[in-house]
Amino acid sequence: MPIRVNNNTVSDEEIAAEEERITQHLATHVPSEQLEAMKEVVKKQATESLINRTLLREAVETEGIGASGEELDERMEMVKSKFESPEAYSQQLADLGLTQKDLRSEMETSLRMEKLLQKHVGSIEEPTEAEVESFYKENAERFKQPEMLRASHILIKTEPQESEPEKSARRLEAAKLLGEIQKGADFGRLTSQHSACPSKESGGDLGYFERGRMVKPFEDAAFSLSAGEVSDLVETQFGYHIVKVTDRQQESTASFETARDDISTFLQDQKREQAVKAYTDKLHAEATIEHTE
Repeated sequence: MPIRVNNNTVSDEEIAAEEERITQHLATHVPSEQLEAMKEVVKKQATESLINRTLLREAVETEGIGASGEELDERMEMVKSKFESPEAYSQQLADLGLTQKDLRSEMETSLRMEKLLQKHVGSIEEPTEAEVESFYKENAERFKQPEMLRASHILIKTEPQESEPEKSARRLEAAKLLGEIQKGADFGRLTSQHSACPSKESGGDLGYFERGRMVKPFEDAAFSLSAGEVSDLVETQFGYHIVKVTDRQQESTASFETARDDISTFLQDQKREQAVKAYTDKLHAEATIEHTE
């Protein structure tokens, strides 16, 4: 249902597009079943976001806030600099269905809104040392680092449809590799020659991970090893693994000194968000907002 915001209309199509944008962003952090249950929340968030943006655009026009060509040129160059090459930048625009003119127009709108908020919200004071220290003490769990492992592996892959004799042959292949490693063969060399995992390109290195990130049989085997140790064969739904732990970091808590700057930035951002919300709430209160047929 379209929404009338003073003299402007937010269409169903705009709301649907904003819902899709929010959903795609959440999909990288939220399980699919949870995302499905969040549909109404996402729709409400999309609607509120578009209403706020419309109100801010109106305020920009009412107050005559502009952006110079030089400012826009600088903003466009900043965007381009984030890409590896001009071709990658052009490809991204094409993927998004945007032209240079479209992007410049969006940049101009964003820049004018930033100036509007700066005018009404102003500079946000940095949090005091007492505020930072209080946050650290009251949110101790946030600063705990779980036990972490760094491990490499060799994967001899199996497929669900394989027969038992075929799986036995894969297991025998993995067992032979394990025997070579136990006799002193180079783990990285055997990985690059035999592993079916893309990590073979970096010697099987999987980087650091905590409990709950890997499938359970793999995790159980890895966390039972000390740094430098190699596992027996580990079977998972992916096949047979040989795991080597290369580093182990015990659970720890970040010190106040280490966390101070991040906390200060977080609290300042939080204060700014609250100030922006207060301003947009004021625009809401002064506006006429109607759901129309």
